[in-house]
Amino acid sequence: MKTHPKIDLISAVDGYTTGGQTLKIEGWGLKGNTLSDVEVVVDGVPCAVQSSTLTEITCITGAAAQVSFEGPQPGSPGLRQNIIDPTDPE
Repeated sequence: MKTHPKIDLISAVDGYTTGGQTLKIEGWGLKGNTLSDVEVVVDGVPCAVQSSTLTEITCITGAAAQVSFEGPQPGSPGLRQNIIDPTDPE
């Protein structure tokens, strides 16, 4: 059974398409029965889980084929990426 845990904080809001960045995810309900039960996907690319507790996951990002500016992904309620145009007068 897959669940969508509560995510309170992700340690980075951007990263490199080459991967290799360590992410720390904080929240609740983040631990599986075994480490292989925990799956993290960042913008469609697997993030290799290094550790997992009920309140924190640490993973290493994988390489992405391209840059993405899409909005929130399933499992990330409340997390949004805003793209601001500095030339917009509003």
